[in-house]
Amino acid sequence: MRQYPAVYPDSDGWRNLENAIIAATALTGGVYICFGNSLMLGCRAVKTRTTSLNAFESINYPYIGTVSDGRMLALHSPQVRSEYSFSTDIDPRVALIKLIPGLSPKLLDCCLDCDIKGVSDMEHVRTRPGMYIGRLGDHSIRRNHLKAIERLMANDIPVILTSQCLYEQSTPDIYEVSRPLKELGIISAGDMTTEAAITKLMWVLGHTSGIDGVRNMMQTNLVGELTQKD
Repeated sequence: MRQYPAVYPDSDGWRNLENAIIAATALTGGVYICFGNSLMLGCRAVKTRTTSLNAFESINYPYIGTVSDGRMLALHSPQVRSEYSFSTDIDPRVALIKLIPGLSPKLLDCCLDCDIKGVSDMEHVRTRPGMYIGRLGDHSIRRNHLKAIERLMANDIPVILTSQCLYEQSTPDIYEVSRPLKELGIISAGDMTTEAAITKLMWVLGHTSGIDGVRNMMQTNLVGELTQKD
């Protein structure tokens, strides 16, 4: 990865590539990002800057290490999976809705009838796509999103809740405005990043069915993407 094209005299691409190779020789298996001398777990990394050479940050998780003078200095040891299995069973039929002031519940209702990610408009297909809600609080006055979310879940479309904030976890049971979401059975993304949660949802939908099955897998830490409560 690089911020500036490799043809630029001061490109960071070659340094990042060299650092990545150095890190790869010392790391256990997994997906990582090596950028600007910092090493991050891939499912916790988010790009937070557009032009800076330290463009990525590790969100809600320690940095794995740093690379300097041709050596990697380990800062944190990620969990090691005992077995690795490759699977292409994913379901990309998900939607990301970022709530803004004035958003009409009709947008959520459209997900019941429109194609999501190019899916054909067939009844048995409409019960499978996942729905991802991108905000902690939801409207229930004047524009009742709760009813729209309830209709989605009644059609076996899981609804995942996260916060638009980068750091810390979504907690739908703390605030009065979001408590009804928990009562509806909405699934909290915990402290997962948006990128990790939406990708995980695609994977989960390819490996299980039904809201209860999705809930169980979404709230299970698989590769370090989620801080799971004891």
